[in-house]
Amino acid sequence: MTRTIPHTAEDELRTTLGGLTEGRAWAARHRAVKQVREEAGFMGCITAKEITRGNNGWHPHTHDVEVFRESVAPKVYRKMSKEYFDKLNAFYVRQGHKPMVKGIGVKLDIITRDSDALGCYLVKLQETGVGLGNEMA
Repeated sequence: MTRTIPHTAEDELRTTLGGLTEGRAWAARHRAVKQVREEAGFMGCITAKEITRGNNGWHPHTHDVEVFRESVAPKVYRKMSKEYFDKLNAFYVRQGHKPMVKGIGVKLDIITRDSDALGCYLVKLQETGVGLGNEMA
């Protein structure tokens, strides 16, 4: 999963990075998120923060690998996607940010044990034209 915070070139990194951290924690504590995680068999999460800079200024975001006991059913995946997005978006809007864009603010990808998708994601092969060398540089 990738999560970000709405931002502009005028936003200071400390503000958006702090908001990203607070928003993720707030959403994770929300009852609906806890329920859907329990329903999905959530075991834990590995998270990495990444900060890039572009035309819209500093772009803090996280890459999260969430681990579940079993494959997540499509119905539960849809519910999880909705709850993650809705709760994080609600937090940001209350903090004065613009609403997030669906499919950009929170993006979930399902990866199974027999899939190459996790390896491609970790070395950035899922993004056209961006390889691990470019990302690390």
